Amino acid sequence: AGEEGEDDAADTFGFGEGAFHTFGSFKKRADGFKDKWFGSWDRTVTDEDIEREYWRVVDGGDLMLRVEYGNDLDVQSHGSGFPTAANTPSDSPHASFVASPWNLNNLPLSDGSLLSYISPDGEISGVSAPWVYVGMLFASFCWHNEDNYLYSINYHHFGGGKTWYGVPGPSAHDFEKVFHEEVPELFEADPKLLFKLCTMITPKVLKARGIPVVHTIQRAGEFIITFPQAYHAGFSHGFNCNEAVNFALADWLPYGRASIERYKDKKRSPVFSHERLVCTIAHRNFRGGAHERITPWVEKEMRWVAATERAHREALMTTAEPAGRVRGH
Repeated sequence: AGEEGEDDAADTFGFGEGAFHTFGSFKKRADGFKDKWFGSWDRTVTDEDIEREYWRVVDGGDLMLRVEYGNDLDVQSHGSGFPTAANTPSDSPHASFVASPWNLNNLPLSDGSLLSYISPDGEISGVSAPWVYVGMLFASFCWHNEDNYLYSINYHHFGGGKTWYGVPGPSAHDFEKVFHEEVPELFEADPKLLFKLCTMITPKVLKARGIPVVHTIQRAGEFIITFPQAYHAGFSHGFNCNEAVNFALADWLPYGRASIERYKDKKRSPVFSHERLVCTIAHRNFRGGAHERITPWVEKEMRWVAATERAHREALMTTAEPAGRVRGH
């Protein structure tokens, strides 16, 4: 759910900071922008119209357009759209949803999600603790997959629809190859481009290059789930509010390992230690229910962790100076 990438003073690409807004002032800005854009149309604007206009702007390259997006808003400081014990009286009609597993404040740490073992504090902002997103017409989330290739779940609280495009995880490497070939000059300037969430390529181009792309429009009250390593992107159709978080089922573990290998190649730090998570889970005594289904996955992953550590130690001993010899300075 959080931004892929790291703070880097040498970053070449990215989005600039927008203005400071209250919820009301952002709605006024968003509604005004949409009214101005489509105000001269003499018919009802459809979802297809909005999609065509979006790609006309993105692909055209001859129109300078500024929109704002309230993204990555930490629920600890900005509040969650879901009922919580802190904001919901016990006699509220919404009180029963405080403990619901579909409440995104609870889902990442529910039984069966491995993120409940991730740290003593239990939460990482934007990963196991939700972030809120407040959008407007054409506000975009550019092509990316999740940190550590985690699952993600996104809930649309209210407002205009949101277009989503997705590329299945098994096609991720082919997607990245096409991305490099389509914008080589951008990757030459910034090899970590795909971690920056700042580049959009139309699905038409991807499909023409043999990449499978799925498409849907998310409405208020609907969840969208992305699977491990799946690339996704999209944009808002108007003022709206969403909330998102990550989670990890047992079958995510091989994807988590793959993400670590990729991050090593790209010289990028993971959000959390995959090996530490695996070792933490392996020390638990699982009996029955969702926990029992975790065991075969963890055993396989623990064998990989042990074999990798052993290979690294043997390599270190092979390259070490023979005993008793001291290198001169």
